[in-house]
Amino acid sequence: MGNWTMKKQAVLISFGLALLLISNVSANINSVGSNMIAFKDYAAAASNWLGAGVKPTDPNFVNECDNWQKLHPEWIFCDDFESDLPLVGQNRYFSHHDDKGKFAHLKGVGVESSKGMRAVFEPGKSEAGNLHLAFGKVPDNYFDKGIRSGEHFTEIYYRMYVKTHKDWQGGTMGKLSRAFSLAGVNGTRNSQAMIAHLWGSRTTTLKMDPVSLVDANSVVVSTRYNDFDNMTWLGADEYGEGSPNGTTPLFAAENVGRWHCIEVHVKLNDTSPQKSNGLQEFWINGKLEARRTGMNFVKSWDKYGINAIYFENYNGGGSSKIQERYFDNMVVSTEPKGLYLQKHSHSNPL
Repeated sequence: MGNWTMKKQAVLISFGLALLLISNVSANINSVGSNMIAFKDYAAAASNWLGAGVKPTDPNFVNECDNWQKLHPEWIFCDDFESDLPLVGQNRYFSHHDDKGKFAHLKGVGVESSKGMRAVFEPGKSEAGNLHLAFGKVPDNYFDKGIRSGEHFTEIYYRMYVKTHKDWQGGTMGKLSRAFSLAGVNGTRNSQAMIAHLWGSRTTTLKMDPVSLVDANSVVVSTRYNDFDNMTWLGADEYGEGSPNGTTPLFAAENVGRWHCIEVHVKLNDTSPQKSNGLQEFWINGKLEARRTGMNFVKSWDKYGINAIYFENYNGGGSSKIQERYFDNMVVSTEPKGLYLQKHSHSNPL
């Protein structure tokens, strides 16, 4: 791959994250298809992959990250959670907030009862922990864990697998993930230039909420992390009204105890010359859920690219009861990752 330090080029990042959703919800879709990636093979296999009563026969999925640097030189990061190394460290996450054990690395909660991450939501409490990953060129050494340090990413894919507890209630539980650009301006290292949210809708689906924090003069106006006061919502308001919703009932009863593959694509707009050609789109189990194009995330600002993805368990209203969600198998790649297994169900209900 050569020396990536100080290189600046568009790269696709595919994040293989398995989220264990043990809930079932209904939703509706409102997007058109994308011809940017050939996901048809994934989509055609999705119904079989989610079929009941079939056990996966490929043992490599549980240990997807074994020798990944040699086997998959296009990958940037991989975590199947089978390692006992600390979650925070070199070539790992820069932050793990376990919220007093509510977001923990455990045996038996991952794919095929392997190791994974379990998040526990409680009544009256909004936070249930998070994992923070940074890569490429970042504004502060605090974020730099050696993951393709110095590289400028303008286009990424990240993939996740999702499952909720079989007795899940209460819909989408708010926040799920976001990709963004750490800018390190205005006296704070975690100020942001743009954010591409993927979180829960007001029904049972996921939705996108893309945001710019760069003004018309190409100046980053963010003064802190998650600076709502200075966000420009691209096609929606601060409550997500008008943002594209997905259609898959990810948190509905019919999807209880199943692993779901979620893949998100985010592309910054061109900065020289400046164009309004940024986009965000996402798929569930290989099917396009929603897409927004023609966005101007960062104007002509280009000091940093997309350099962070946060995986979150947060519900502002608190949970209706104690209940769990799970994560497994994360991959970051320079190519879209998609479904790992296309012919098998991952229905090990907890």
